[in-house]
Amino acid sequence: MAYEMKIFNPSDSGFVTKIEWNYEDLKTQITAAAEGYATAVYTDEYIKAAKADRAKLNKFVTALKGQRTEIRKKLLAPDEQFGQEVMEIVSIVQKAIDNIDSQIKAYEQRKRDEKCEWVKDTWDEISAPFCLEGVVSFDQVLKPEWLNASTPQKIISDDIYNICQKIRSGLDIIDQTDSEYAADMKRVFLTTWDIGAAMQKRNQLEDEAKRRAAYEEERRKAQEEKDRAAAEEAKQQAAAGHESVQQGVAAKVDQPQEEKRWLAFEALLTIHQAQILASFMRSQGIEFRPVQ
Repeated sequence: MAYEMKIFNPSDSGFVTKIEWNYEDLKTQITAAAEGYATAVYTDEYIKAAKADRAKLNKFVTALKGQRTEIRKKLLAPDEQFGQEVMEIVSIVQKAIDNIDSQIKAYEQRKRDEKCEWVKDTWDEISAPFCLEGVVSFDQVLKPEWLNASTPQKIISDDIYNICQKIRSGLDIIDQTDSEYAADMKRVFLTTWDIGAAMQKRNQLEDEAKRRAAYEEERRKAQEEKDRAAAEEAKQQAAAGHESVQQGVAAKVDQPQEEKRWLAFEALLTIHQAQILASFMRSQGIEFRPVQ
C-alpha cells in the first residue's frame, strides 16, 4: 500500500509567491524625502528640530518593520498548523519504526555475539601452538571490525595467525637478548606490539643502570678516600702520642711508680681507627677491656 500526501488547499498555483504592495510608489516618495534629510545641516539653534526629524524617521522605520512582522505571522499561521498535523502522523509511524528497529538491532547484536564466540574459538585454536596462553588475552587482540557481518572468516583467521606469529617472534627475540630487563621489555612489547619500542626500553634501563653504577662508584671512592685520610690522621696522632709517652717515661724514670687505676671512656672511631688505638695501647703496656 502506497502512502501519499495530498494538498487540497492551496493548490500549486495558490501558494503566495510574492507579497504585492506599493513598493515602487513608496520607494519613490521616501527617496525624495530622505534625500533632503540626508543632506540637511542642522546648526546649534536647530538641534531641537533635528531631534524631532530623527524621531519621525525612526517611527516610520519601526512601523514599516512592524508591518512586515504582521505579514510573516499571517503567512506562517497555516504552516504552523500544517506542521503540527504532519508531526502527529510522523509520531504514529515512528512507533512502528522503533518496533522494527529494536528487533533489527537485537538480531544484529545476536549475530555479533555469535561471531564473537566463533572468533574467540578461532583465537584459542590458532594461538595454542604459539604458547600464548597467559601471555596475551583475547580482548587484547580483538579487532572491532572482526565482528562485522561483512568481514569474511578467512580474513579473520589470517589476521589472528599473523598476530600470533608476530607476538611469538617478538617474545623470542626478547628472550634471545638474555637481558635482565626482559620482563620490562615484554610489558612494552605486549602493549605496543612494537619490538623496536621494547629494545628502546632496554637501552633506556641499561643507561639508567650505568648512571647509577657510576654514581655509586664515585661515592665509594669518595668514602674510601675519606676513611684513608682519617686513618692517616689517626696514625699520625698515635705516633705523636707514643713519642710524648716515651718522653714522659724517660723524664720520670727515676720517679716513684704511680699507682694504676681503671678509667672508663668511650670514643667514636672507625674500625680502622680502633685497631690503631688498640695497637698503640698494647705497645704501651696498657690494659684495656670492653665497657660493661
